[in-house]
Amino acid sequence: MSSRFLGSRRLPASRLAVAIGAATLAIALAASSALATPGWSTPKLRFAARFGPVHSTAVDSQGYLHIVAEGGAAPGLWYISNAPADGDPTPSWFVLQLTNKEDHNPSLAIFEDRIYVAFERHDPGTLASKGIWTVTNKTGTFVVKNRHLGNDHDPSITAKDGDWHVSFRQGSALKYISNVGGWAAETLDGTCCGGPSAIMMADDLLTFCAAYPDGSPSSPGGLRTACRSTGGGAWSHDTIDGHPTASVSGVWTDVIRVVFDRIGWGTYYARMQNAAWPKRFISDDHGRPDLARYANGNWGVVTTRSSGNIRFTLLEPTAISHQQVTSSMSDFAPEIVVVNGKARVIFNHAEGGTGDGIYVTKQL
Repeated sequence: MSSRFLGSRRLPASRLAVAIGAATLAIALAASSALATPGWSTPKLRFAARFGPVHSTAVDSQGYLHIVAEGGAAPGLWYISNAPADGDPTPSWFVLQLTNKEDHNPSLAIFEDRIYVAFERHDPGTLASKGIWTVTNKTGTFVVKNRHLGNDHDPSITAKDGDWHVSFRQGSALKYISNVGGWAAETLDGTCCGGPSAIMMADDLLTFCAAYPDGSPSSPGGLRTACRSTGGGAWSHDTIDGHPTASVSGVWTDVIRVVFDRIGWGTYYARMQNAAWPKRFISDDHGRPDLARYANGNWGVVTTRSSGNIRFTLLEPTAISHQQVTSSMSDFAPEIVVVNGKARVIFNHAEGGTGDGIYVTKQL
């Protein structure tokens, strides 16, 4: 399997052996342990890794998938994609090791078909945080840099015009860094956070916004936002939901839209409308949900069911419907993207065997 690179550029020769070796491992273990359900393709193992690695997924302008994941039992971060190589008309999956340290919680964004990844690095002995780091192939080769030193966790990234915008949790505060400001940290909220944030941007409004659970990890509060103009200035705050919230994912189109886990209630969808936040109940599922937009204006949401498999929910303007995506009892951490009108769901499968890892299934 040849190594591949975003933007149809071949990988440097120094990366080639790592990419080929990792890809061969994934192929050798590609017997599917996650089970198919009606309306969805048989899930395919794309990255063989134990212990349910955290992953982040995005789709580029050509419709190719890009996934960055923790190594699980292996060190570092790993890059998984089906983007084709230069001169190769047939996309096929490959795996490439990006880092070889104690790196965790990656967040991935794509701008002009280049990947931008923010992650937290830990001390290999104590596992204490060594701050927020980044890796990108913006200039044609992968470059790893430290961007903020501190007890930092749970980064979330968006990229615009080749610039980085990252929110993260530091103790009881929500912080923000960007290369636009010389990587100087700003405080979005000094008395939070109950979980990871989700940072987004609305092009038409020229606004950045981070959604985050308030409170603390031991005592979560409601779901809030911190927003400001891309030109700078003060951050304004708003409350999406007053009930304690465990996690949130979001996107912006015309307005900010989020799905979140309301503790004790289930998964909800909310959108900004006339300075209010009307909400729709999605399911009684918990865990971090994810959402993606269809071209016709409908929305797809994925959640983890209490039985241990993945559920898909289609949100139409006046209707809601559900589909079971997988039938295994060992599936979790789903993400969703939409390519050519069909959803792809990326998720972890972990039952303690050689089939553990990150899988991808397609809506039929």
